[in-house]
Amino acid sequence: MTYINLLKIFILSIAIVFSSIVAANIGRDVEKENKKKILKEIVTTGFEKIDPNYEDWNIKHYIEVDEYLQFITPFEQGNKLANYSFRQEQVMQLLKKALAKTDVHLKLEFEGSRRLKPVLIGILGTEPEVIENRNDAIIHHYKIILTDDNNNILGETEISVTINESKNIKQAYLRTEQELLEYLESRNSFPMPLFEKMDNLGTFSAKSTYLSGNFVWIYKNVMIVVEMSMMEGISLQIAHAFQQELENQVESEIN
Repeated sequence: MTYINLLKIFILSIAIVFSSIVAANIGRDVEKENKKKILKEIVTTGFEKIDPNYEDWNIKHYIEVDEYLQFITPFEQGNKLANYSFRQEQVMQLLKKALAKTDVHLKLEFEGSRRLKPVLIGILGTEPEVIENRNDAIIHHYKIILTDDNNNILGETEISVTINESKNIKQAYLRTEQELLEYLESRNSFPMPLFEKMDNLGTFSAKSTYLSGNFVWIYKNVMIVVEMSMMEGISLQIAHAFQQELENQVESEIN
């Protein structure tokens, strides 16, 4: 009788373990499919045509990268709140306002603007193809200069602000996410983790692990890139002040 009872317990334990494994696998499959759906929307948005093989390769690639950068969940959460988009003149005014609130002498110099161009895409080993990308984004390049009381230059930071003014707010968000992934890709961060996730800045933010002071973040339809920084601490201070101004603007207009 004892043997039979032990056998029943053993079989029941095996059944529970097996059920848990099956449930976990199903959960992972559902999560992976959800990630694919989110990435497909990002990868294909704005393109008139796209190579299906490239699309499939890119989605698998980004799912692997998400293991260490963890950007898909913030993207999904941000897209569910596609309720506001910034205009170019707004963002520039808010950047200047953020600089004015710092307790150091900062000067903003305009370097120029450019509209995003069609991009070259292609799987490794194939000839890249120019794919027309209808993107309503303009990149503004600035230099932020730190000076002392005598106007002597103590340090400087290059900052690029990309604003997508697509009439469709959801599309503007998706294209901004697309631009962020392409930026990280262009900086040779994939598949090697040369960027790491940052916290408490925008919808998603990442910093370089090999170039001190270089970081990037997105918030709604805006992407901000900080590069060539000689003043990392101050750059982060500016970034958080700028983010606060962006958030305040949204809150004041929505509420």
